[in-house]
Amino acid sequence: VLAYQTYVVDTDAEGKYTLDKNLSPDALTNSRLTTRTRGGSGDFEFSVGGNVSNILYFGASLGVRSVDYIENNYYEEAYTNNTATYPTNFMMYDQNVKVTGSGFNGKFGVTLRPIGGLRIGVAVHTPTFLSLSKYYSASMRANVAGDNENLDITKTTPTNSYSYNYTTPARLLTGISYTFGKWAVLSADYERVWYNGMRLKSVASDVANNYKRQIKEHYKAGNNVRVGLEVKPTAWLSLRGGFGVQGNYLRAMADSNGQMVSGELAMFNNYDAPVAYKTTNGTAGVGFRFNTVYIDLAYVYSKT
Repeated sequence: VLAYQTYVVDTDAEGKYTLDKNLSPDALTNSRLTTRTRGGSGDFEFSVGGNVSNILYFGASLGVRSVDYIENNYYEEAYTNNTATYPTNFMMYDQNVKVTGSGFNGKFGVTLRPIGGLRIGVAVHTPTFLSLSKYYSASMRANVAGDNENLDITKTTPTNSYSYNYTTPARLLTGISYTFGKWAVLSADYERVWYNGMRLKSVASDVANNYKRQIKEHYKAGNNVRVGLEVKPTAWLSLRGGFGVQGNYLRAMADSNGQMVSGELAMFNNYDAPVAYKTTNGTAGVGFRFNTVYIDLAYVYSKT
C-alpha cells in the first residue's frame, strides 16, 4: 500500500500492480538495509528455602519478568540508468516494532545429600506466562519523476497494536554431583524441555487452535545433557572441563512426497528459516584465586 501511495509501484490496464512504469529492467539498484534493536528482559526472583538436618534441602521461587524490545528496519534503494516512463529515483522504507509486557513463573526444587560428598537434585520450572503488547508502524518516502518535475512523496501508516498472551516451555531438571574432598568435583545434569507445550492465548480461538496444532505437529520435548569436572591441584588454581548437548526437539514430519522423515531432515523440508536441530558444546577453563580476587577464563567450542 505504501509503495502504491508513493508511486513506487503502479497499476496496469488490468488493475494489477506493476513496476513497469517506474523501474526499467536494465536499471541499476544500489540498496542498503540498516537494522537497530534495543531492549531487554528483566527477571526478579522472590525465593524461600530451607533444609532438614543438612541432608534434605528444598526451595521455591516466584519469578517476575519484564520485557521491553524495540526494532527499527530502515531500507533504501537508489536507481541509475532507469529508463522507465516515470522513473523512480530512490525510495526509503522505515519499519518500526515495539514489544512490551510482563510475566511470571515458578520454580521448585529439592536436593538430597545422603553422604558427605554426594548431592542429588530435582527441580521443576513452570512455563513463563507472558502478557505482551506489540506496536508497529511504517513509512515510505520516494522520489519519482513526474511530467514536469520530480515528486517527493512520503506516506505513513497509523501505529497499529495488538496484545496476546504467550506460554513458554516447562522444564524438568535433574542433577548429580560428587565432591572429592577439597580438590575435585564431578557433576552431571539432565534437562527435559517441553517445546510442544508452547501456547498462544488471548487471541481469536481459530488462531490459538491453529498455533497449538502446528506446535504439536512441529515440536516435541527436547533433552539436554551437561557434564562438568573441576580439579584444584592447589588452593589458588582450578582446572575445568565440560561437555553439553542440546538435543533434537523437532518432530518427524512428512516431506513433499508424503514420506515421514526425521527431525533433522524435517528441518530442511518444513521451515523457511534456519532452525537449530542439535547443538554440542565443549568447554575448557582455568580459574585463579588470590585471597579475595578471582580470575576465571573459559573457552567454549560450540557446533550447531
